[in-house]
Amino acid sequence: MKKYIAKVQKFLIVVFILVHGFIMVGASLPDQSVAMNRALGLLEPYQYFVGFHQGWSMFAPHPGGVNSYVDALVEYTDGSTGKWLYPRPSQMSAIDKSLAGEKYRKLSQEKLLPRQNIELWNDLSQYVIRELQVTSPGKKVASIQFYRHTNIVKPPQVLFVSHGQPAKTYATDGIFQYKLPVELSYDTQIHQ
Repeated sequence: MKKYIAKVQKFLIVVFILVHGFIMVGASLPDQSVAMNRALGLLEPYQYFVGFHQGWSMFAPHPGGVNSYVDALVEYTDGSTGKWLYPRPSQMSAIDKSLAGEKYRKLSQEKLLPRQNIELWNDLSQYVIRELQVTSPGKKVASIQFYRHTNIVKPPQVLFVSHGQPAKTYATDGIFQYKLPVELSYDTQIHQ
């Protein structure tokens, strides 16, 4: 029986290594065949779950050219206001950044877009309300106005910026408003 268990363990380890090797090599290729796309499609839920999925938007020859982040102005029923900050990888600890930073970046830069994904904005609004109930107990939210701050990243030949130096200027757009009782509206007024 012990020999059988040892063989099964060895087999599972080999399968584990082969599958992960396939994911690393196959997903690293920018152009894939139909068969490769189907195989990776079957493994995609697992890739997302363990954090292996990596889009090509970060890499050359055309990395994302916009540096952006999201925050919100929260108005309470008593008339006071507060600010809610969406988690930014550049401001996370090394451990938090390695565990969740890329997921937060992808969500804010690829999904939390103006006039798109209303379901996501509703869910984010509910999340913010739950988070504020913990950090500011007893205060009731009247409305949340989300803002997107963007900075166009110029190519190094045009403007060289040293690594780690944050952008100094951002364009700010009001992009979604959540009011209680629930009234949803997109607001695209530009604020500086």
